[in-house]
Amino acid sequence: MSMKFTPEQQQAIDYKGSDLLVSAAAGSGKTAVLVERIINNIRTKYYSVDEIFVATFTKASARDMKQKLENRLRDIILKLEPYSDERMHLEEEVLKLNGAHISTLHSFCMFLIQNHYNVVGLSPDMRTLMEEEKESRISDVLDDILEAWYRSGDEDFLKLERFIATDKVNDPLKREIKKLYETAIATSDPFKFLNELVDQFLDEKRIHKRYEQGKDKYKVEVERTIERVDELMTLYTMAHESEVLAKQHKQFDKLGTLKEQLQELYKNIEADDFVLEKFETLPTRATKLYKDIEDSSIKFRVDGAMNEISMNLKSLASDLPVGKATLEKEMSELNGMNNVLISLAKSLIEGYRSNKARDQVIDFSDYEHFAIQILTANDGEVSDLYKSKFKEVMIDEYQDTNYVQEAIVSLIKTGDESNGNLFMVGDVKQSIYKFRQAAPELFIRKQNRFNNKGTGKVIPLNMNFRSNIGVLETTNFLFEHLMDGDVGEIEYTDAEKLYVGLDENKDIVKTEIVGLVGNKERNIRRTEIELDYVVKEIKALHNNGVKYKDIVLLTRNRKAIDQFNEIFRSHDIPLSYQDTKGYFDTLEIKTCVSLLSIIDNPLQDDKLIGIMRLPFFDFSEDDLAKIRLNSKAHYFYDALFDYMADDDTKEKIDILLDTLTFLVEESRYHTVSGLLSTIFEHFNITEFFAGLPGGDVRRANLFGLVERAIEFERMNHHSLYQFINHVNYLRDKDIDFGEESAISEHEDVVRVMTIHASKGLEFNYVFILNQDYSILGRGLSDKMLVHPDFGMALKSYDEGKGLVTTNLDYDLMYEKLVKERISEEMRLLYVALTRAKTKLFMPFVNILPEADFEEARADKMTYLETFKQPLYQYDDGRKVPADVRLSAKTIEALIIPMLFGSKETFYTARTEYIDEIRHEEEAKKRISFDDLIELNVSYSPQVETRMNYEYVPNEKNKETVKESVSEIKRKNETVPDEAILRNDLFERKVELTKPKFLDQSTDAPLFGTHMHAVMVQVSRRFDSLINLEIKAQTEVVKRIVSHYTEDIPLVTDTMRKRMRDYALKFISDPTIISIFKESKEVHTELPFIMSQKTIGYSDISGKMVQGIVDLLVEHKEHYVLIDYKTDRVKGVPVDELKDRYFTQMDIYQKSLMAALNKPVEVYLYYFNYGVVKVA
Repeated sequence: MSMKFTPEQQQAIDYKGSDLLVSAAAGSGKTAVLVERIINNIRTKYYSVDEIFVATFTKASARDMKQKLENRLRDIILKLEPYSDERMHLEEEVLKLNGAHISTLHSFCMFLIQNHYNVVGLSPDMRTLMEEEKESRISDVLDDILEAWYRSGDEDFLKLERFIATDKVNDPLKREIKKLYETAIATSDPFKFLNELVDQFLDEKRIHKRYEQGKDKYKVEVERTIERVDELMTLYTMAHESEVLAKQHKQFDKLGTLKEQLQELYKNIEADDFVLEKFETLPTRATKLYKDIEDSSIKFRVDGAMNEISMNLKSLASDLPVGKATLEKEMSELNGMNNVLISLAKSLIEGYRSNKARDQVIDFSDYEHFAIQILTANDGEVSDLYKSKFKEVMIDEYQDTNYVQEAIVSLIKTGDESNGNLFMVGDVKQSIYKFRQAAPELFIRKQNRFNNKGTGKVIPLNMNFRSNIGVLETTNFLFEHLMDGDVGEIEYTDAEKLYVGLDENKDIVKTEIVGLVGNKERNIRRTEIELDYVVKEIKALHNNGVKYKDIVLLTRNRKAIDQFNEIFRSHDIPLSYQDTKGYFDTLEIKTCVSLLSIIDNPLQDDKLIGIMRLPFFDFSEDDLAKIRLNSKAHYFYDALFDYMADDDTKEKIDILLDTLTFLVEESRYHTVSGLLSTIFEHFNITEFFAGLPGGDVRRANLFGLVERAIEFERMNHHSLYQFINHVNYLRDKDIDFGEESAISEHEDVVRVMTIHASKGLEFNYVFILNQDYSILGRGLSDKMLVHPDFGMALKSYDEGKGLVTTNLDYDLMYEKLVKERISEEMRLLYVALTRAKTKLFMPFVNILPEADFEEARADKMTYLETFKQPLYQYDDGRKVPADVRLSAKTIEALIIPMLFGSKETFYTARTEYIDEIRHEEEAKKRISFDDLIELNVSYSPQVETRMNYEYVPNEKNKETVKESVSEIKRKNETVPDEAILRNDLFERKVELTKPKFLDQSTDAPLFGTHMHAVMVQVSRRFDSLINLEIKAQTEVVKRIVSHYTEDIPLVTDTMRKRMRDYALKFISDPTIISIFKESKEVHTELPFIMSQKTIGYSDISGKMVQGIVDLLVEHKEHYVLIDYKTDRVKGVPVDELKDRYFTQMDIYQKSLMAALNKPVEVYLYYFNYGVVKVA
């Protein structure tokens, strides 16, 4: 069923003629619009799917986009007449989809480098540096640069070194140079960025601009203080009759005098006169003017005004602007250090580039810069190639594009804004990746510029099809008061508001706002109070039929997630969260890394002994002691060879050494990921760790290690030593992944995630937690501040006195950075709020000293009233002043006065006082062993019998509970009479593989694995493939093979050709065609587990067999099992082919017949022979 689009959505789907920016608010269906636009243009033959470029923010989004396009195309194809022109056209588009340029911009840059490396003189066999290699090279280059500067004795350099470095080390100086370097390379032209900063502190125009900015900033502060004085005078007038004011006129008149002083100060600043008189003092709270205020609400507002005026007066006195001459002198004294820093950063860029070029390597940051070089080389030859290829360039999540990416996009799109082919979609209110150099201002500028003559087109999508009106109204209310051009970088007008798109969401479900007031003397942590509330609400929801999986807890604080598990476990609430740390400390990962380390270098006693103690080798402490005492060898590994006693320890040593020898040989011919797979299979590692507590997560961790090894290999790395160093680097640098998630999206568990991780997701019930997270964080107090747009600022340094102070230039830069961070935090809040479909929960916590707590509880204070000095007083309908928003240290400081101070009806706000928290486990009193003995219980013979039961050893104790089909097959095989004893099995010989030009044979295990993956896809598409012409069949199979092997470094073109030929032979086999004919359903890679007793392979109850069926074709009255084999069977008789896998097929057949209660036919399919019917 096709989706019904709104007029605005349809306009975004149909519009052509210029660059188009779709400003798509949360839940407005932007992905559906983007997909439908592509589908429409394909159907009308405006372009083919391989004539567009679609940039997504993540690889997962790219895969999802391709899948959505394929599903949509197939839905349309099914409704069309067979062999009609449109159907054939769309089927061809499905075939092209796999090769379409739908990827991240980063992946597209890598594509450009791989295909056009010669344009900029890159080597075709270059490799990408791992992060630790990059850091090491940069550090080495920087050390050489600094050594040369130290030798030069340059005074400005030495001053800079004393300014930034410490007495002992120059690491702080290195950090600042790297910071400037990293900011520069994040721009489209690093040297241009740096060159524009040279002599910036001698630039008269720049200094004059800063001087005027400083004056304007100070005048704004004076004006705001005057406004607050006026407000305070008005409040006193409201609170008192005129007679009372007359009696208190001396105190009241102080406010008039203060106002006149501030107005005079304003005029003086305009006239460049920076003399400051001592301010008149405010009336104190000890005066009758204050004490006699009867109206508590007015008194509350008076308190706020008095507090703000006092702070402002202190700020005005301390921040008086300096004269222009003084500013010029301050700036000039920084210029030498400024230029030295720039020279150092430029030298680092040049030196590091030379270092990489020498060894023919690149790093991740090079991808985008080399892409620009490729596109602009030879008068834009490559750029013109892609401009002619791409009929439309589409950018998803445009708000998170950076300047370098914008430059790349401009080199592959055609036309200017007024007649271009660029389609951009996103929501600037959801731009939350500034820390990754995202530039939301690119979106904002186009949004403001488009729709004017000679520019592009903007189409807003504000209808929300996700959330209840209660969620939307809460979001609109907050951002109407918080977001504008000054803070937030965009005006939150009616055009930006969210509107209900579905009738079912118009019945309001009120947002729940709760203020939790804690007693400090009870030593209850803030997190405990917050989560105690959350637990109660989740239980209430669950008792009312809400599933756990419909609930999510969102936090800004990534580290807070680790505290949740213990509390939720104590309440029996299932919780899914990704550990933010500890991946490398898990037993399974430490075991694998230790084993890899020993394979690479066994002379590591700690790792070797750790491996020996594992159940795989089962060395006891006594064994280790005997080995050590028996030898004087320095390394424990050498001591193993000295042990000659004929006992169990010697037997264990022989097994260990044989295993290590085997694995060392394997490591010489396998990639790291291949070696890990061998280790897993040899030791049954995944099964072993899956049997321990938390087995699902442990298994996921192990698979994750293989995935990371594959990523390592994709960057042209293959050395085991490099991989171990890479892992050690990540662990040492605390670059931890957290444990893998083993929870599927369908499992009924409460989810916990960061707000960043939640982007693009939706949940019925959303709790927003940890809103006390500090906005400013680290880096804003450094001696140097740097920004790709704002440049660089330095603190002032009085070398004689050793004083470091701020200056006007630094303060202005600091304010811009603070504004940027607060704007980003506000956008994060917007993302969090708009994840909710049904209801929002927003708890806040304030912990008071016991006396204040008791007073507040007795007086039944609202949550807002428990704050002696809130950031501001909410004024209905009035936007929170920009300077107040910019002074916020946390998001909750910004929104608490609003949420608890307004009378809006789309949410409920309440206050709870928390004096203690009773955990459920406290009710389960722990009993000591002595208590147990003293318990008065009746005697039970049955209990005594069970407690004293001794297991009688017998042969069944040695039986395994579960076996694989292969294990049973080996156990049931008999040794042929003609077999002879092999004496050469343990002779280790190095057999070097032939070069590819001498031997085009394939690696059997690798080939078999990926051949099976290809056949899964071929089998699932069999019905559609069989109806295609041979040419079309070949193309589809070719694309399948390419897609499922493109990222596997060791799969050669020879392998791919053989896979394609085998798959086509399978499709054309008459027996296979007859098997698929009139089939109901096809099942691939089907796992099963069956009792061995049921199928006659054991007489022991409870003993199981497990296996995986390659292909099961379901018919009405029976099933057909097909098992793929890649054995080389040329010249082998058919009977022998049947017998070779008889046991395996017999187990499969009997297990399936027992499970399905229907007949099962069994076939083997040998790829280089054909079909063999077994039963």
